[in-house]
Amino acid sequence: MLKLFKAVILIVTLLWMTIKPHYGASLDNILKVVIYQQEQNNYLILHESFYHPQSESYSKGNTRSIGYNSSRLSVYDLSNGKLVTQKEMGRMDSTEACLILGCTPGNLWIYSKKYKSGLQSLNPLTLEKKITQAYIYIHLQHDIGRFVEPDWNEMNQFYGFDRIQQKVIVTNHVQEKYLIDMEKFTAEKMVDPVNINPDYKPNLKSAAKFCGENLKMDGFDWMVIKNSKESYNKNSFLFGQFIIDVNIHRLFLHYLEMQENFQLEIQSLSKPNLTDFEVSRKAALEYQQSLTKTNLTALFAGRKPDDVLLMPNKESFFVYSKAEDTDASVIQVSKIHCDEKNQMMMEWKTTVPGMFYNISTARNTREFKAYFGDFPPQIDGIHFELVNNQLLIFYLTQVCGIDVNTGKIQWSFSVKY
Repeated sequence: MLKLFKAVILIVTLLWMTIKPHYGASLDNILKVVIYQQEQNNYLILHESFYHPQSESYSKGNTRSIGYNSSRLSVYDLSNGKLVTQKEMGRMDSTEACLILGCTPGNLWIYSKKYKSGLQSLNPLTLEKKITQAYIYIHLQHDIGRFVEPDWNEMNQFYGFDRIQQKVIVTNHVQEKYLIDMEKFTAEKMVDPVNINPDYKPNLKSAAKFCGENLKMDGFDWMVIKNSKESYNKNSFLFGQFIIDVNIHRLFLHYLEMQENFQLEIQSLSKPNLTDFEVSRKAALEYQQSLTKTNLTALFAGRKPDDVLLMPNKESFFVYSKAEDTDASVIQVSKIHCDEKNQMMMEWKTTVPGMFYNISTARNTREFKAYFGDFPPQIDGIHFELVNNQLLIFYLTQVCGIDVNTGKIQWSFSVKY
């Protein structure tokens, strides 16, 4: 009997050692970043996904975790980085999953599986429900049929948001896609195939165009900026890369302005008796205009256009690099300005605490554990956004806002459950 009792104790002990409940949820991903403007104030809306482990088992050096994902909406004031409101959106499964689409004035549009509520809007600053799917059906100016009810993991194939036209994209029960103007409740059938949820990441590149010049990062570890004529050796960047703009609406405005400028210059050359130089110049402009038109067409179709630098103005851009050559190095962002003589100079450089350049080399360092303890974040993608005079950086569960004029970090916060 005593031997049996000892055996039972041993088995229970081994089970306790191999299966440990862990109740702390961790950020799994930032599913969507939406910038919302109301009056003169800008707000950041994050759709965050969290992993909730329910049990963990260890075998032969490997860890197996069993759990589930939930999502949450958080709204932050970009003037100070403070939380305005949050709302739990439920489990990411067939009963509660939701998809964030985009914002129109006074409305944050989502599609939700919860209670089969479907397409609806929330107040962007309180996250309270505003407009229901039933209300949309009633107020649409003409019937386009019932909206499709896709599986929860396929919602983004049927619902989206046109960030150029600021319209919601829906699919009806016969697989027809429509653009809906939620201000006028008018619907326009989409004829051409479109990627309704484009993702232009990654937004770090070693080459890009700036002011008509092809720029590239030249070197091995320490990189310098080089164009077709010369290298700018005054400043070097450890594993430097250009930060590329992936904001669809801003890219559209950029290429639209280019097209209009080309058109004006072409019109000025539409006269008789052109010189050989003017003929050559006009042909070059028409070619550039055709490339610009191709990029605009790509944007409307949801395809990636040619890379454009993330620029706070027409004379400046940003460079991303490693701050120092150490295992625990954080990231560094620099603002580069180009003067009238095409000479480049660094206006400022800023290191960002807690945003470690390489998780693999940093995870065992004292500095890394001071931020994340023994459990490194599972999310390692980096994203940049430009809002007025702020450069926003999203990386390793953290978000910060940098003043583009001074390089000063105005605020920062960590996304936690």
